[in-house]
Amino acid sequence: MATILLNGIPGMRKGELVRRVQANATLFGVDRTIHSISLGDIVGKRAQQLFGTRPEDVCRADYSYQQALRRLAQREALEQLARLPSDDHVLFDLPFTLSTEHGSVPDLVFHQAEIQEWHDARSIDHVISLLDIPERVADRLVGTIYPNDATSNADVNKILDWMVYDGLMARSLAPYDHTTYNSAVPTLAIPRDEAEITLLKILHEDERGQRMHQDYPVVYLAGPISKLKEDQKDRPKVRDEKAMLRARLDRFQAKMQRYAITIVPMKIADARAHDATQIANTVYRDKHFFVTGATFTVAYYPSANKSYQSAGTMEELRHGLRLGKPAVLIHPGIKDGVTADGEVFGVRPRLCFRNQTRFFDALEEHGLLQSMKSEGAPRYDCMRDAMRVI
Repeated sequence: MATILLNGIPGMRKGELVRRVQANATLFGVDRTIHSISLGDIVGKRAQQLFGTRPEDVCRADYSYQQALRRLAQREALEQLARLPSDDHVLFDLPFTLSTEHGSVPDLVFHQAEIQEWHDARSIDHVISLLDIPERVADRLVGTIYPNDATSNADVNKILDWMVYDGLMARSLAPYDHTTYNSAVPTLAIPRDEAEITLLKILHEDERGQRMHQDYPVVYLAGPISKLKEDQKDRPKVRDEKAMLRARLDRFQAKMQRYAITIVPMKIADARAHDATQIANTVYRDKHFFVTGATFTVAYYPSANKSYQSAGTMEELRHGLRLGKPAVLIHPGIKDGVTADGEVFGVRPRLCFRNQTRFFDALEEHGLLQSMKSEGAPRYDCMRDAMRVI
């Protein structure tokens, strides 16, 4: 069985996500029952019963009142947890932070000791943080006290800052192993669009009842995203070429779902071209949440056209390499980019391929992903000579 803390700021539609995972579990080979415990639902229910406060008004109440409700909800959640069969899966739907009217910095909902209490009651396997396009989140928060104007740079920036803060809190509050207390439970930040398939992969089991999430490495799929965006200034020929290359990139990303838990930045590319705060948020998120949380990085260039070279993509590869993570580069013009000292376009990827066909052949014929990891540690040196295709 698996127990997962599902975290994200309001507007992520975590409840809807959990219901979809429960509905599609058997189609994906997840045979165990998946239970859901939502802290927000318990808080809303108790506020109505005990104080006559409507659930939507709880966020406007005094902070101490809110925290008292959350303590009651936490105890009730632990009681619910104790009644569930130990062999079933459990998804905890909860926020780690809430933005209130009492200050500009979101308030902590939990402290580490409280999260640890849940972990000691039932071992938590993963902490999953959800991220989404800030404009999309703002639209969902219309009518609340939270930032909700998708056309306002100020509100969009607040949502971006809040998501970063919430993700950092999830990482810092993650419980420790209840036997050794020397290793934190794995945390993973993922795009909301990919969350359903990611959770189902984490819950999937083989015929022996062993969960197979270890067989799904986490792969960050980098690429020249901003270079392929639509631009009204483009000539019709360039516009058509970009559309074709975006479709090619989409097909590559979709195919990668067969082999890994994928993090696809294109679907949450939220930086506006001239807003420094939003650009900084996007760079920080991609490098410190996505690249850092991945097993390794795959950068795919659908064209050798120098107009589509991306300094950001290469920096993401470098960041992964600095962390000791393998990097794979797929580029049609890779032969022209190799220097005498072995660098390729300014980086030193572990493996290089001229096109995605050769890359997927390596996955199918040589078990490339499994060879690049072993018990959580990359193991790619033995594959380097066999798989480096230039």
